[in-house]
Amino acid sequence: MQAAGLNLTPVTDALAEISEKLNTMDHAQDALLLNGHALHEQMQAVASLLNHLVEMVTPPPRDQEGPTLSDLLNRIVQQQIALFQLQKDTVQAVLRMEQRSLGIQVGG
Repeated sequence: MQAAGLNLTPVTDALAEISEKLNTMDHAQDALLLNGHALHEQMQAVASLLNHLVEMVTPPPRDQEGPTLSDLLNRIVQQQIALFQLQKDTVQAVLRMEQRSLGIQVGG
């Protein structure tokens, strides 16, 4: 596939890979409490694929100040991964508190 003299096949392939990873992540969300590590690894893979895609479609940086678009998007993805980890830790803490509460009620 070509547009304006550009070969878009690598972009199409990268988007297909991202789509596959997102579908995998969608299914993995159902098992979040049982296996949070698998979802975290999938998010890392999507982050890597997104970063690669941005690098492919972003023109080389000119001599300018500030981070590149790729750097900014990578930061956003890393923040989302950290947010996911925080949410997972919060859910686990709430579950532990509920278990303790039930144990106190039953044992008391």
